[in-house]
Amino acid sequence: MVPSDIPMFPDTLEETESVRRARNSLLSQWEQHRLAIHMVKRQLNNLTLLGRLPNEILLEVFRWYADICAIEWGPGAKRTPYSWIRVTRVCHRFRELCLATPTLWTRVVLTDNIKCIEIMLSRSQNAPLVVEGDTASLGSKPFLVSLCIVLKELYRIRSLDLRLSWNLYAAISVIPAALQKAPKLRQLKLAAPYAGRMAALPDMVLDNFGLELEELVLYRYPWSWEGLKNCSTLRHLSIAHDKGTTLPPPKIDEVLDALANMPHLVTLELQIVWARDNSLLDRERVVEVPTLEHLSLSGHGITCAALLDHLQLDQSTTISFTGMQLREGEHYAAYLPALASKIQRNCSKPIVAFSIGQEPGVIELSFWTDVQSIERKQYKLDVIKPKLCFDLPLCADSQLIPIWSQLPLSDVRSMWMSSVVMKGLYHDGRADILHGMENVAEVHLADWSLKGVSFVLTSVLEESNRGESDILPKLCFPNMQTLVLDGLNFQYCGKPYGGGRYGRERCENCRTGCGGKLQSDLEIRKKRGTGIRRLVLKDTHRLSRHNIELLATSVDEIVWDHLRIEHLGTVSSIEHDEGGCTLTISESSPILDDCHIGDSIAVNGACLTVIEFDVAQNGGWFKVWLANETLERTDLGERKTGDQVNLERAMGAHIRFGGHFVQAHVDTTATLVEKKPDGDSLRLLFKLPEPTPSRPSLLPYLIPKGYVTIDGASLTITSVNDAERTFGVMLITHTQEKITLGKKATNAKVNIEVDMVGKYVEKSVTAALGGGGNEGVRALVERVVEDVLARKGIV
Repeated sequence: MVPSDIPMFPDTLEETESVRRARNSLLSQWEQHRLAIHMVKRQLNNLTLLGRLPNEILLEVFRWYADICAIEWGPGAKRTPYSWIRVTRVCHRFRELCLATPTLWTRVVLTDNIKCIEIMLSRSQNAPLVVEGDTASLGSKPFLVSLCIVLKELYRIRSLDLRLSWNLYAAISVIPAALQKAPKLRQLKLAAPYAGRMAALPDMVLDNFGLELEELVLYRYPWSWEGLKNCSTLRHLSIAHDKGTTLPPPKIDEVLDALANMPHLVTLELQIVWARDNSLLDRERVVEVPTLEHLSLSGHGITCAALLDHLQLDQSTTISFTGMQLREGEHYAAYLPALASKIQRNCSKPIVAFSIGQEPGVIELSFWTDVQSIERKQYKLDVIKPKLCFDLPLCADSQLIPIWSQLPLSDVRSMWMSSVVMKGLYHDGRADILHGMENVAEVHLADWSLKGVSFVLTSVLEESNRGESDILPKLCFPNMQTLVLDGLNFQYCGKPYGGGRYGRERCENCRTGCGGKLQSDLEIRKKRGTGIRRLVLKDTHRLSRHNIELLATSVDEIVWDHLRIEHLGTVSSIEHDEGGCTLTISESSPILDDCHIGDSIAVNGACLTVIEFDVAQNGGWFKVWLANETLERTDLGERKTGDQVNLERAMGAHIRFGGHFVQAHVDTTATLVEKKPDGDSLRLLFKLPEPTPSRPSLLPYLIPKGYVTIDGASLTITSVNDAERTFGVMLITHTQEKITLGKKATNAKVNIEVDMVGKYVEKSVTAALGGGGNEGVRALVERVVEDVLARKGIV
């Protein structure tokens, strides 16, 4: 029996309820702590750069990513068109922003992910849709299912782009009729499968629909030119076929009737839609298309030329002829007179740049009325839309010379020629075709052999031999000042393939013979008064130092690597006063031809302003003012009368950037402490001054194989010793001859400019760390530790 004085334990149920209340209280406190941690994380995220971006910029980033996903989608692609939706799950702010922007969900790509398509349609609300689908990236059944879902929203589709396969071609025959329910449609692109017969679909008749289309693209799709007459709002029209199509070609008068009703047309592309048509060749009818910016024609060449002759275009319109087809016995030169006359009537400015290039299976001829940089590679010229461009089949290379003779090229100043031109010029000996091109000042030869280059440099124009008053016959391109050799092989002498043991006959002494041959050709022009002033060597093969040394003796300037010092001038006068000094530099006429008062010229790498100049006197001279700041930071105050200095003009916006970024803003001076020969080269070692608070050390910006600017010459760094504050460079023989650095004595001072990109990177990183020195690093470590502790629930 239990004694009565012993207290009784609480009831078991009451004890359990008490524990439950305590547990719930603790869980509630835990949830509050979790929410507090979550809020702290959100605040930390808001402090990041991405979190501080305005909503407008974030939306542009999301749109860009969505476009990338849609463009890169296809078989084997890492992304799907809707991979970008994952961004909306990163944080609440991203999700709220995306859901509140219906226009972000308007690009609908037909896929087998029906759920994503429905989400896009729902979240886009009533915003206009952009719909695109390609059966090559999707099976026929899911394509049709997703298309049916999207067509329910046809009333708000702004752009429709469908590329169909044969098993869906007939099933989509309802599209033309369905367009009556698409009042917002502005862009329509339809592509049918390849086939010679296209009778499965009705013509694309757009009349009576009340559409306000701005862009229409039909590829292998039947259409009616009669119906296109009612598309008065069109700005872009593109119709294309494949060769061998059985669709009846349009008549020129049908096309002209349609174009006459398109007053806002900007681009017109008609590809392989033409057959031979003589119906309007003799009629006096001209249709004015004043807003047309680009015209592209393909098909029967003579008919295309006839259509062009019936169009009145604006003087800024560019014209392209591609994929020309001619019947047996016809020649490509037959339609060039119409082209040439149209160009002359349609151009307010003459053609100043001409290119003959080669692509797989075709020869490309391009013409520009605006100046182009001669150092631009030929394949990169396509980014600049030419005034006229037309293609010839590669098999028509024999007609290249007759075509060339009919083109209006008398005002051309810059000319690109690929190796396909050699057959007509060098192998057939037709240098006479270059007669009348005396204005050409810049020539770019791509992938030519050395013998072909020699032919262009030294050939005599046949017609000039007939003049009895001429003492010496004219050479090709008598006014050529700049020659660019792209892809020239210096290892072989240019003999044709087939000789020798390995299929190519090697020169007896290629190492010197090839460079010597080119140098002798340059000397011939120099003695005749038609010398090359500037020689540019790009992507050359087996180019030796000996070749460079030979060629440098026959031209005023040679560009062949990252080094580029334009000219050497001579200090002719120094005038000191309390505020600084004035330098007069003579023998500088080559860089003063386009000089103006106030222009900047780099003198030994220091950017100085021209205050006075004369192009002719004393070989050309100019004056610059040196302030005390300039004298303190550079070695120019130590120059003496008679010293040579490196001169460089500012880089023009129209020329190739051929080296390192150099601003000519000198950072400090260094001392030449060692000169050591290394074969024909010269190794130089420089020592930087002790760092000060006002001038910190430049060693962080110097790395092996980086670059440094010394007296205005950008040179590759060969060694760096942080402990001794030294760095080294190497000068080859040619470099020693072209700049003053190799002539300087030990203990001489030089001007130093380091890579400005390194300075910007250091400043950005320092700012991101929250300050300079150890404070920024410490703050970064503290933030990382706090973040880790918060994730583990310790803080």
